[in-house]
Amino acid sequence: MVKSYLFFLHIILCFFLSASQLFAQKQTELSEEKRLVFDRVFFKAMKEKMQGNYSDALLTFKEAAIINPENSNVYYQIAQLQLAQKSYGEALRYASVAVKLNDDNRWYKSLLAEAYKATKQYNKSASVNILIYEKHDKNISNLYEAASNYFFAGNFKKSTKTLNRIEKISGNREDVIIKREQIYLSQNKIGKAIQEVLKLIVLFPDDIHYKGMLADLYVANGKEKEGLKIYENILIQKPGNGYASFALSDYYAQKGDKEKSYAFLKQGMASSDVPVKSKIDLLVSLMLDQKGAVSKVQLDELSDVFISANPDETAAYMLKGDLYLHGNDLESARKKYQTAVGLDGNNMNAWLQILFCNQELRDSERMKTDCELALTYFPAEPRFYNGLCYANMQLKNYEAAIKNAQSALEYISENEDKTNLLTLLGDASHYAKKYSLADSSYEEALKIKPDNSLALNNYAYFLSVRKTKLDLADSMSKKSLDLEPDNPSYLDTYGWILFQKGNYLEAKIPIEKSLKASPNNAEVLEHLGDVMYKLNDKVAAVENWKKAKSLGGGSVLIDRKIQEEKLIEQ
Repeated sequence: MVKSYLFFLHIILCFFLSASQLFAQKQTELSEEKRLVFDRVFFKAMKEKMQGNYSDALLTFKEAAIINPENSNVYYQIAQLQLAQKSYGEALRYASVAVKLNDDNRWYKSLLAEAYKATKQYNKSASVNILIYEKHDKNISNLYEAASNYFFAGNFKKSTKTLNRIEKISGNREDVIIKREQIYLSQNKIGKAIQEVLKLIVLFPDDIHYKGMLADLYVANGKEKEGLKIYENILIQKPGNGYASFALSDYYAQKGDKEKSYAFLKQGMASSDVPVKSKIDLLVSLMLDQKGAVSKVQLDELSDVFISANPDETAAYMLKGDLYLHGNDLESARKKYQTAVGLDGNNMNAWLQILFCNQELRDSERMKTDCELALTYFPAEPRFYNGLCYANMQLKNYEAAIKNAQSALEYISENEDKTNLLTLLGDASHYAKKYSLADSSYEEALKIKPDNSLALNNYAYFLSVRKTKLDLADSMSKKSLDLEPDNPSYLDTYGWILFQKGNYLEAKIPIEKSLKASPNNAEVLEHLGDVMYKLNDKVAAVENWKKAKSLGGGSVLIDRKIQEEKLIEQ
């Protein structure tokens, strides 16, 4: 019903749009009754617009246009709303009608110019800008907007002519000269571009930036000596200027003089006049540079210089941390990330990097402490709950891990995050010997995401450890291996299920495959020892148990197995 009404309204309005364009000069007075109806509808539309109900406002303004198709303000209001909603073609259509109905309104023309610009009709937009200047508003900004539009249109001749017109009216202007320089560069008229920059230097003799622009133009166009001299003069005028230092570093790098290039690079990094982001971008590009423009030692030194110049910038410490991480110095990396969060606790990336370092260092105590602190800044972030649960499980604080997971599940809604937390809850509950909670947690996780390979594997493995529901464990383990056929942990799980079912010869195959992928896994070596014992190969059994023991792993029964040279089951 609504759709057909809107379509009908659109058809009628299109007719009146055409009529208003044809008879723009032939406006008729409304009857008193019709005028009252129009006023009521129009002011209702204005109220909707003021309250931010743009769709309702648009619909109501269109009703008003049907009542009085000669009211220019209605079309202006519709055009404004269409422009705000990025319906640029419609905005242009209605703005054009508003101007035709009332050619004397400066604001209608401004909106028309905006609509032309939004539809990338830059020449037409520029023409309206000039018309506004000549008929309504002698503000230079209208001419400048016209020059910019001509530039976007690639109409450089008219853009330059308009800029010259501005200059005749108001004299030399910085923005006009810069725009003209851009035009000459776009046309590859380097000589003329240089002349414009020279004008800027005369107008602003103390502005280092324009001298740098001139030097850049000289160097880029084969006049290296002239450019080099300007850079050197900048450094005499402003010792340690970062812009000139980096430019000279580039120059000497191109000439193959690494020593001078690095000296200026270091000087630029120590400067205070170059934006922090520019320095970071440069350091990142040097980090990723495969050709090795600077050595690792130099890169390390540059990052220290950067920190000294920007001691309150978290980005400086993040970058240094990344450098340490890249060199596998996890302890030093963690310290820098800790400094970053000390400056800005809301730096999510820094916290995540700290967690990564903790995990790689297997520092569960720090993982626990850092996750607890991170959650004070990000109380709904699942990754910090995951880290906290994991840390508590590693520390055998199983009850705490259960509470962490349960509290997180109360307000985390994303399915992926919920399945991960439910799997962690299942793991913690198993170790806490709350088997009913463990099973229900895994089942809930698999209800949400049936192909969650981790939940499938962990549930299957813990069922096999408990020697219960082994057929269910078998099917879930097979499914996890369908999803990740080469996962060594999943292979071991499947082998252990087969072991518990008494299929010892079959169990040996996936367990050996697991060890081939991960040869130093103590738990899997102990499993292989158990399998070999059941296959009556006591020598191989004891050998694998001893390997497991030497790696610092294995179950609580590993010592007795080795000592008594026999399988001891819980």
